[in-house]
Amino acid sequence: MRNPPVQPARFSNGLLAAPGVYPNPLALISEESGYNRNSASYFLSNFQVVQQIPGVEGLSIKGVLAFDRNFNQNKTWNQWVPLYVRNTDGTYTVNSESKSSLSKGYGEGQSTELQGHINYDRRFGKHGISALALILQKQNQGTGIYAARNSYESSALQILNFGPALNEVLSDGEDRTALRSAAFRINYDYDGKYLFQASLRRDESENFAPSQRTGYFPAFSAGWLLTRESFMQNVKFVDFLKLKASYGTLGSDRIPSRFGYYSRYNLVPNVYPFGGAFVTGLTPGAIANENLTWETSVKMDAGIEAKLFKNQLGIDVTVFKERRKDILATRALSVPLSFGAALPSENFGIVDNKGVEVILTHNKQLSNNLSYFVSGNFTYAKNKIVEAAEASNIPEYRRITGRPNGGIYGYKAIGIFKDAADYAASPKHTAYLSTTGPGDIKYQDINGDGIINDDDITYLGNGTLPQILYGINGGVNYKGFELNFLLQGAAQSQQLFTQNAAWAFHNGGRVNAEWLDRWTPARPDAPLPRLTLNTNGNNYLVSSFWVQNSSYLRLKNVEFAYTLKSKLLSKIGANNLRIYAQGQNLFTITDLINLDPENTNGIGRYYPQQKTYTFGVNLQF
Repeated sequence: MRNPPVQPARFSNGLLAAPGVYPNPLALISEESGYNRNSASYFLSNFQVVQQIPGVEGLSIKGVLAFDRNFNQNKTWNQWVPLYVRNTDGTYTVNSESKSSLSKGYGEGQSTELQGHINYDRRFGKHGISALALILQKQNQGTGIYAARNSYESSALQILNFGPALNEVLSDGEDRTALRSAAFRINYDYDGKYLFQASLRRDESENFAPSQRTGYFPAFSAGWLLTRESFMQNVKFVDFLKLKASYGTLGSDRIPSRFGYYSRYNLVPNVYPFGGAFVTGLTPGAIANENLTWETSVKMDAGIEAKLFKNQLGIDVTVFKERRKDILATRALSVPLSFGAALPSENFGIVDNKGVEVILTHNKQLSNNLSYFVSGNFTYAKNKIVEAAEASNIPEYRRITGRPNGGIYGYKAIGIFKDAADYAASPKHTAYLSTTGPGDIKYQDINGDGIINDDDITYLGNGTLPQILYGINGGVNYKGFELNFLLQGAAQSQQLFTQNAAWAFHNGGRVNAEWLDRWTPARPDAPLPRLTLNTNGNNYLVSSFWVQNSSYLRLKNVEFAYTLKSKLLSKIGANNLRIYAQGQNLFTITDLINLDPENTNGIGRYYPQQKTYTFGVNLQF
């Protein structure tokens, strides 16, 4: 993606080429470059004991012990690979030799979980009752050590002791986490048509101070099966009809920085001179916050589920709303940069999410030999930041409050400077006055002060998280022949392109074919700006010019198969023979170029989507 295609990877005589700024991929994977060896061993265990309580029908107890252990080690050896540059006289010059390096790492960990359950499940005529009480204790711990040395004179002995101690690296780490939980759940139904469930969790996490460690999270849900009511018995086309709703809370202790309730100091090597030598010092960490506690999510949904016309048509519609509150964040948006300390995390963020999900299914048996099915799902979800502790003087067009989480902010591009007259008459970015000119991107003066600067940054779109997700799958069966397919897609999302995925010659890299359609004095209306060998600061600002619609529709899977059942198969002891052909990621409809729409990395550093074809035979005995 980065290396220009005009630079060879290997010359015709077999020598590996030095491609320029970026590494030669063939050199990186050659045996000469060394190796990276990893090995791991795992022991996973789970023991359960269940005991029915004599004399109490439906009452039982269960104990669970889960113990896991793992060991892993890594050894990496890097050594010089000769790369060559071809001279004008046909000779070759090799790159300067570098010394080899070695690193080793070892780690081990274990996890222990204990659970105790009390279960009760019984019916009393039309009344059904089930209950569960649960306690849980979980503990994880791990340790690891890492060492590295470089500048090896020889590759004969690839062990740490034979490398020079100069610039060696030695580090180790230990970690331990724990969680204690208790939960209670009760289910009740009357005659199979009125359904109710209530639950309560009590969780304790070592990530918070003792006074803030405990969180309580209740949840409730209810359902009404209308087709079991007498007034629905004469509605013949309705086979199943259910109303459902739920309300509940969840908690999260997965915070970015653990133990934020302690005052901490960071080790910084070689910062203070004492006795003619630099020694390690301490710098203060983030301000302690003893009030850190659980992030909380409050979820609500309501829906209807139905099956009609002898179960040939299915409908499932759910509307949902979630408020995530007490989100951990810092007040960086409301405190000036001159504040003299690292800001602590606080529970003040609030984000709302709401939407609707629809699932439709249809199947039909047209004859003994012919049937088909089709189903589709559609989800619309929109989120909004309710509280982010922004400063009051931030202009409305730059505020994140009230807009989607993960939104894109930058300059609004309004075209390209067509010529010198257009350039002279338009506002220009004050940071690039000496380097911009005709052919560069021009931006909208949002605040109307006649110049372009940071005050003109504005909201550009909701980002990579799609607001719409949908899919269609279906199939046809005829006399042993099958055809199945899956289409999936997303809409109302954007991808911000940057660096090698978009910019020409970025860091000495390649230029993509679309840049043939660039601005020149003879083509002032071209869609792309002028080319420059060095990164153009004005053109490569975060702006709407590099924000593209990442909506897509993809044929994710198609399968064609034939199943043979015959007396001949029975003679060899087989039940059936299935021959199939399958294709994945066969085509995609999207406006994106150079990037996959399911990717969220605007630089393009991701494993590429693969189109695959599979042919097989399945013989069952």
